[in-house]
Amino acid sequence: MIIRRLRADFGVLEGAELELHEGLNIIQTPNESGKSTWCAFVRTMLYGMDTARRRRGELPDKLRYAPWSGALPGGSMDLISAGREITLSRTTVNPAAPMRGFSAVYTGTGLPVSGLTEADAGELLTGVTAPVFRRTAFISSGEMGISASVELEKKITALVSAGEPDAASFSEAAEKLRRWERKCRFRGQGRLPELEREEASLLARIEEVRATEQELDRAEITADKARLLVRSLRETPEKNNGAADALRREQDRLAQERQILDREREAEAIRAALRQGPFRGRTPDEAMRQRAEADARRGAKLLKRREQPLPPGWVGAALLTVAALSGVWGLMQQPILLALAAALALGGVLSLLDRNARLRRNEQADRELAALLRKYGVAQPGEIPGIWDEYQERWREAEALSAAAEELRASLPPALTAPEGAEGKDRQENAPGREAEERLARASQNAARLRGRLDTLEDPAILAGELDRVRRERELWTRREQALAMALETLTQADEEMQLRFAPALTRQASEILRRLTGGSSDTLALGRDLSASVGKKDALHESAYLSRGALDQTYLALRLALCRLLLGGPDPCPILLDDALLSFDDQRMGLALDVLSDMARERQIILFTCQKREKEYLKSRAAE
Repeated sequence: MIIRRLRADFGVLEGAELELHEGLNIIQTPNESGKSTWCAFVRTMLYGMDTARRRRGELPDKLRYAPWSGALPGGSMDLISAGREITLSRTTVNPAAPMRGFSAVYTGTGLPVSGLTEADAGELLTGVTAPVFRRTAFISSGEMGISASVELEKKITALVSAGEPDAASFSEAAEKLRRWERKCRFRGQGRLPELEREEASLLARIEEVRATEQELDRAEITADKARLLVRSLRETPEKNNGAADALRREQDRLAQERQILDREREAEAIRAALRQGPFRGRTPDEAMRQRAEADARRGAKLLKRREQPLPPGWVGAALLTVAALSGVWGLMQQPILLALAAALALGGVLSLLDRNARLRRNEQADRELAALLRKYGVAQPGEIPGIWDEYQERWREAEALSAAAEELRASLPPALTAPEGAEGKDRQENAPGREAEERLARASQNAARLRGRLDTLEDPAILAGELDRVRRERELWTRREQALAMALETLTQADEEMQLRFAPALTRQASEILRRLTGGSSDTLALGRDLSASVGKKDALHESAYLSRGALDQTYLALRLALCRLLLGGPDPCPILLDDALLSFDDQRMGLALDVLSDMARERQIILFTCQKREKEYLKSRAAE
């Protein structure tokens, strides 16, 4: 890409024009004459005005670059991109949204350039987003430093991954994984701690019910024993032996009743848990088994459909672009190309429609699969048959417990009864039995108190079903937490591998440029993951914090130029803008920097704005040699 002409109503520039050429352009003007404004204008023409960007103590761009005459900002840029002469124009229709009116036409015609819009013109022409452009090809003396960013990481990742356009930033992906991890567990918060606390509460409530039931059983047995003792004391001496036998029989009957009660409660707890599951406690039959197997097969198909790769989106876009170019060329030179353009356009549209249709099918498959897995409480469709087998086994267990309870109930001996009217008569005739009667009253009162307390507690069957639900959900979240930890570890390893592939190339390029910029006094530049730099000789590196302003600017200029070569290269590289970037260099190192820029200008356009005459004088002296 080469910028040929700029026309601007932008800040201090009112009706200003600037002619540029290929190679190295040096624009020397005094301070406050618009050098930085021209740089901002170029950036705005490409990417639009950043109305949100505002640092402390600075005006927002829409106020800072409003024309001094009070007119609305606007302008145009003539450029050459991929051999096409294009004119970009931006105007202001709404003062609250300056420079939003956009057009891109072939220079000298009214024919619009297909694909270039107000939002993406800069990225399509330069090959990078606005944040990457600012951190590489836009070099200002006040902003020489460079730091890592999500967009820059994406561009580096795309380069390492053979130009994959959807390459993600490590920082961005890692932060998403960490956010999801924090939803699972973070400092005692998150879904897993909530489920663990809920499980502990349910266990405590279930244990309270069971403890109360056991205490009530013991109280009722104590009351029954006291009742039998009272009856036996009321019997005549001739009947004492028979009363003792009756007491033993009654104790055996009570123990058998406790066994029946335990089995019935256990069976009901199992059925309550089954009613909370996917089969809702219904009697297992062949139809239910077939539905479970059908759901498992359907889930496997949905999962397989979701895992099928999508056709690349760039194919359709490329076909449409080629079709547009063929159509333009056909209109201008060879009409026979119009048929080819129509065929290519049809192919591009069909490709994009196919991709969109597959995307919709995948989204529908995602929703259906999520609903199916949620219904059975599993992580994979292959686990559904196991859920059915477990349900059938638990159902049989409940049925066996109920059958055992009925069998015990059928074999119960008759309950012990006292003759009618014997209680009042014995009370009068047998004074020693009064102590036993008092014991019976206390035991009966205790049993009544425990029954009242048990009535206020929750149904143990419902609690057991809720506990089963919480445990299944906790298991799913635990699997999710483990999967996220594994994904984050894998992502970190992949990022380290990517750094090992990209960092050496960047370090070599930057070190070579730095060696030339410093005349050999520094020939090694070591970079951290955040692009922090250490420079010097191989055996004596110094962190950037210990460098002078001039040495620091040299270091970051070398790093930026190296990034331009690696990230913004190709057959049609975008220009590099420098705004007083050599201001802190002494004359010797300014000359070395111009030598480096002159060499790079053979490959791409370089535009250097400066307030000093020495740059032009140096180039004249070199040309005269």
